[in-house]
Amino acid sequence: MPPPGGSRRRPDQTSEILRLKKVGCGSKRIARELGISRNTVKDYVAAGGCRLEPRVPSYL
Repeated sequence: MPPPGGSRRRPDQTSEILRLKKVGCGSKRIARELGISRNTVKDYVAAGGCRLEPRVPSYL
């Protein structure tokens, strides 16, 4: 069951995000092709494929 407010990415989808980024696709195109948000793509690319922690606003 996915966590509240989000969903878990399948390992094959995570590798697909990284593969598309490696061949030069932008975050917007990757997000559109995989049906996920651009921020999700950016988060996974920044984390190298695994999200360690959810983002928390700095003012908290």
